[in-house]
Amino acid sequence: MEMSGLSHTKIDRIIEKLGSVTAQQVQAVAKKYFDDEQLTVATLVPLPLSGKGTPPPLRH
Repeated sequence: MEMSGLSHTKIDRIIEKLGSVTAQQVQAVAKKYFDDEQLTVATLVPLPLSGKGTPPPLRH
């Protein structure tokens, strides 16, 4: 928490504030930020561990 700028001495207050967030508030934020316009799709292709062989072909 300290690394994100939140003091460990205020943990009780932080938990209290987090507990006061409603499902409706979470849904409103999710609707704002998680839409198709903000979507990023990544395809991860694993490399062979042994260094032998070729990676699987990409699928689109």
